[in-house]
Amino acid sequence: MFQRLWKVVIEAFPEHRFSQIVFEHESLFEAFADDPNLASGDDDDQEDVQDTQDRIEVERRRARMQITERIGKLAKALSRMRPEYEPLESIVRLRIPAPRRGGHDVYFDGRFTNRSDSMTSLRQTVGMVTNIYRHTTEAAEEASWPKSSDVTTTRGPISLGAPLLVKFSERLEQATFERWIAALKRKNNRFRLWGNPIELSKGKVHLYAVDAHLWQPIDLEITRDHLYAMLPSGTCGNTIHRLVTNIQRFVDPKLETYIGDQSYEAFIANAPVNQTSGESTSG
Repeated sequence: MFQRLWKVVIEAFPEHRFSQIVFEHESLFEAFADDPNLASGDDDDQEDVQDTQDRIEVERRRARMQITERIGKLAKALSRMRPEYEPLESIVRLRIPAPRRGGHDVYFDGRFTNRSDSMTSLRQTVGMVTNIYRHTTEAAEEASWPKSSDVTTTRGPISLGAPLLVKFSERLEQATFERWIAALKRKNNRFRLWGNPIELSKGKVHLYAVDAHLWQPIDLEITRDHLYAMLPSGTCGNTIHRLVTNIQRFVDPKLETYIGDQSYEAFIANAPVNQTSGESTSG
């Protein structure tokens, strides 16, 4: 989603204007420590670990970067830097410039902060982001939800729905994989997905999970190389967005993601920037 918004910024504003991007990734389940629970603890536990000064620092990949730069210069730099450093794929905040001065900060969790003197520009930015998000969500639901045949016909087609496939850039270490799966057994884990993993083999599990944000079901197959997800009919497509975002933030920042045979990025790219007449941004 942020890659699409960054493209909008590049195309809509002159190169001399400033923008700001915050990148963040923490390989939460990759911990080289005697206590494996340090890598897979609950959210509150993680904050306690970070705030405790007398505890040995857990060694794992952790990156947070804030860059404020002219749009043209930043675009050129990122095109060269991203292939060399994967956490630059994980954006958690982007500043979309206002028409004159300042801009509007868009956060990964749906928050907005106005850092300009224009409320009109803020409303336009909120409308644009909401429109892209809503169209992408609706398209993902249309592709992912199973469909039954028309009861009035005898040979109507039945679709099982297109799966979400998330391919990791590298095979996960077995210990990392096990910590991640163990975390999903707890209701307040970072992914907010809760279930009882069924081990099919070493490094492969099925999970009939519940999205704790919406209390709706989602079926998962997780291996050290990829994740498959099936979205039952009626489960909100927001679940897909959160799942992809959380994998980027906490497991692997550089992903290949598909819904059926179409890339996840294509769903986002096909969403219109401007709201069409008669549409509402509620939902």
